[in-house]
Amino acid sequence: MSNLKIYKASAGSGKTFQITREYLKLIFQEPTAYRHILAVTFTNKATAEMKGRILSELYLLASGQPSQHLDTLMSVSGIPEEALRKLANKILKSVLHDYSRFSVSTIDSFFQRVVRAFTREIRLHASFRTELDHRAILEEAVERLFLGIDDNELLREWFLDFAEQTLQVGQNWNFKQHILERGSEIFGEAFRTFDEELIARMEDKEFLADYGKKLKMIAEEFDERMADIGRKAIALMTSHGLSPESFKYGKTSFASYFPKLTEGKYEPSARVLKAVDNLDDWSTKTTDPAVKNAIASAYDEGLNSLLNEALQYYNEESPRVESAKAVLPNLYTLGVLTDLASKVKEISLEKNILILSDTAQLLNKVIAGSDTPFVYEKMGSVYQHFMLDEFQDTSRMQWHNLNPLVENSLAEGGQNMVVGDVKQSIYRWRNGDWNLLANQLENDFQHYGLDKVTLDTNWRSSKNVIDFNNIIFRQASEFLQDDVNAQLESTGDTIKNKGDFENLIAKAYADHFQKCAKSESENGYVRIELMENEGSKDDFRQMAINKTISNIEKMQELGYEPGDIAILVRNKREGAEIAKALLEKKLATPDSAFSYEVISNDSLFVGNAATVKFILNYFHILAGPKNKIREAEMIHEFFFYLLPSMPQQEQVLLKNNGKQQLDLFGTSKMDQDEAADWYFDYMNNMPALFNPWLGDEESVALKNELRGLPLYNLAERLIREFRLNSISGEWPYLQAFLDILLDYTRTESADINSFVDWWESTGFSKTISVAEEQNAIRVLTIHKSKGLEFPVVFIPFCDWPVYPDPKHAPHLWCKPDSEPLSELALVPVKYKKNLTNSLFADEYFTELLYSAVDNLNLLYVAFTRAKNALVVYGAYNPKLTKGVGNSMSGLLQRIFENPPLLDSEDRQHYIDITDYWNMEEKAFELGALQPSGNVKTATDSFALTNFQFGGKGDSLKIRLHSQNYFEITPSDKLEKVNYGQLMHELFENIITTHDIDRALNRMLFEGKIEKTAMENLRNEIAGKLEEDIIHSWFDGSWKVLAERDILRGKERTHRPDRVMMKDDQLVVVDYKTGSENEKNRKQVAGYLTDIRKMGYAHAKGYVWYIQENKLVEVD
Repeated sequence: MSNLKIYKASAGSGKTFQITREYLKLIFQEPTAYRHILAVTFTNKATAEMKGRILSELYLLASGQPSQHLDTLMSVSGIPEEALRKLANKILKSVLHDYSRFSVSTIDSFFQRVVRAFTREIRLHASFRTELDHRAILEEAVERLFLGIDDNELLREWFLDFAEQTLQVGQNWNFKQHILERGSEIFGEAFRTFDEELIARMEDKEFLADYGKKLKMIAEEFDERMADIGRKAIALMTSHGLSPESFKYGKTSFASYFPKLTEGKYEPSARVLKAVDNLDDWSTKTTDPAVKNAIASAYDEGLNSLLNEALQYYNEESPRVESAKAVLPNLYTLGVLTDLASKVKEISLEKNILILSDTAQLLNKVIAGSDTPFVYEKMGSVYQHFMLDEFQDTSRMQWHNLNPLVENSLAEGGQNMVVGDVKQSIYRWRNGDWNLLANQLENDFQHYGLDKVTLDTNWRSSKNVIDFNNIIFRQASEFLQDDVNAQLESTGDTIKNKGDFENLIAKAYADHFQKCAKSESENGYVRIELMENEGSKDDFRQMAINKTISNIEKMQELGYEPGDIAILVRNKREGAEIAKALLEKKLATPDSAFSYEVISNDSLFVGNAATVKFILNYFHILAGPKNKIREAEMIHEFFFYLLPSMPQQEQVLLKNNGKQQLDLFGTSKMDQDEAADWYFDYMNNMPALFNPWLGDEESVALKNELRGLPLYNLAERLIREFRLNSISGEWPYLQAFLDILLDYTRTESADINSFVDWWESTGFSKTISVAEEQNAIRVLTIHKSKGLEFPVVFIPFCDWPVYPDPKHAPHLWCKPDSEPLSELALVPVKYKKNLTNSLFADEYFTELLYSAVDNLNLLYVAFTRAKNALVVYGAYNPKLTKGVGNSMSGLLQRIFENPPLLDSEDRQHYIDITDYWNMEEKAFELGALQPSGNVKTATDSFALTNFQFGGKGDSLKIRLHSQNYFEITPSDKLEKVNYGQLMHELFENIITTHDIDRALNRMLFEGKIEKTAMENLRNEIAGKLEEDIIHSWFDGSWKVLAERDILRGKERTHRPDRVMMKDDQLVVVDYKTGSENEKNRKQVAGYLTDIRKMGYAHAKGYVWYIQENKLVEVD
């Protein structure tokens, strides 16, 4: 028997049970083996489940309870039951007391443990933080790249050319979004595996510019050559008195191809191809003889030769031309990828963070050329056995890091197992590669021999659900493969590896058939309904939502609990849509016998809550210039949504001079014009409650005070002052928002502007984390549902695309094999149909095929979550007669309308679709809804009775110097203070007169001065430097030390504003505002005393009153 077992585990086939059994077999043969076993899976939840399962089985065995593994363990170990149970008790205690060496973890956690052991080698601080969200890092990198444009002329020209190119192709001139989209490539494995030569070429903007010119030349030469042929042909036809209408088929004749060549339309039609070397097809029997003779003459004199020349040149050169055109639009973003990668690295080092996607690459570099087992020993563990779960979601780089370990284990006789299922590979966007399981694993270790096991019994679902999935996925894989093959055939000979594509989907689903482990009494129910819709896609979605809610009520009538029901969606947007509909239904029918409570970690967006919107609006108001729209939204949100939701006593406290606020602003039923008038006229009737917060004059002091508060305290202040904590339904959202603020301020800049920017780019997607044990309907994405099971599953929007959506098409990294394109070993191109006639046709079809498998796998994962009932809604397309219409609904429609003809052997394993498909209703229905046999179980829960937050005035206060720096309240005193502080900071940054503009620009960039004030400040500073003695200090002849400490002993220091040295001279200057006073003179005298003690006997000191431009010498 081989030491490497590969388990092909379809959905519900008990793979965790099998992993647990193999783990127990190892530790019962060697009780300390748990220290030398590494079990790796994909998610934290799967890790917890695997650990829990192993410990639970050990407990059952140790406590004398029945265990499904008992007989197997007795057989393998040769130990009788009583002794085995005693051994189980001993092993359980050992594992619990040595829990840190119980190595069951996610693959990312394992790699991070290794990386932490090598922090010195990879130049990371030992306290580094792992960053999961690379989007925020990327945005900061892009901002830094833009800020550096002024200092990098080549990069500036590159960006200008990029902006011009985006305008020429009709895209938005603001190309930041394009760079962000393409910039995410630097976190993918494709970019991380680039060799140094390729990266060097990508960094070389001059090379890329020259490369782009060569590609443009290819297209221009092609256009000119084809246009020239077209013009010659037109001239030849004209010389014989002919036009395209003179030929067979008139205006649509093959000859119309020649004018098209001059217009840049080169693809030949079937008529053009048929007309080549075929004079008989140029005219008809009814063609005028004179015209016929002219056609024959033109044919002989070169028109046919020109047609041949055009087609031959097109066939030879168009793939190269299409390739050049595909590369050119992406060349500019390619040019900044390396710059972005450099900025991301810079930010990571500054913030001492490690981006999660970097972990595998760093480890890859560490083990390169090393004795790999020794490298891993540095972690303090030596693993002899490996168990790799969810292997279909492993990336190539991750496998490259694990491969040496498995290889070493096999060489030393260790036991290894790999578990996976190609049909459940849905994480390719995270670099998961199911080909590792399908082919690579066998290629890597065939010399050791492999023990392949297929787990083909479904222990999860009822018989009807299994029977339905068996026939559906047999047919779906065949239909999809046929559809792909038809597209392959249409490309002719442009595909080099056509044979690799023609059976790939069918092979991936070869093990689709499952046996049923449940009794015949648990038949289950399946209904697939395709709804014909003459309106928009939104109409179908609304119909699907209504039917879903109706059927949820039916399920509850049959005894199913809300917690038994799951609604699976393709993305968070769909989840939010269905969750909103359920919540609206709950509000509309408060006395309903049905429960519409919903749980959704993917759909309950924190930012959708009215209280959070209210707080965020005020954050925006504080962060930016005056914004009446924001202010109006804030007031409207409060009076129409928040105030009516508050208890009566709170509403009384928030009345405006005894008059209800709503009276000021009409009613919530205002028409559009009335609402517009209200929004733009609200300032004339500012409610008294909001005057201190938003009023033009009244709010200045409060706003300045609030800007100085930490974000958490600011949010608490708003909650308290506006009684937002009195709305009990908003407590979860408020608490989640405060938690987000706390997390943000722990790791990021705590200023309000940074938070607002972060929220707009990243924070808006934050959702509430809810306990899964609640008895409520679950709404979750198909990706999040993987590994889970539910008695009842609804899929309301089963209409996602089969192939890549052109609007969100991915970019492909392609290897050109023709000069000059091959001057870059890899080039990025956007997935589009035109690639079928290019050098990148193989890459195009690889993406098409893999996308088809990804989306079919999503369907498989969704359909196999159901235990008892599966209800699906899709859109019916009456025009669909061939192919699959690029949607899962279309695929299902084709299967139902074109059922397979089952032979006698097939009928023993598969149901006949025709028995259950109703063409009139456009519905497939198998089985009948049965009452739920589930026993209701109570769950421990409690309800919040109040909302806790810090009390007013209880917080620690820090005294802030210069806290009124930006005070804008009209005050002579404050104006003088601000002026002095401004001038003081300016002169701190002016070493010589050449630094004046630099210092002013810096203040402008930091937002401390207005652009309009720069010229006046420049003139004022220049005027102050005109006096001879002062001018000499700024002429560059002195060595200047600005804001440097003088160490006085006993941890005391002095800090003069400016110290100047030249030869044996030393001058100390302190800048002051206001009028002359003795205190300032004594301060400088103190500086001089310290400096003279340092050996500068002839030091001089001055107090410079900048505002009055008065210089006072100090003895």
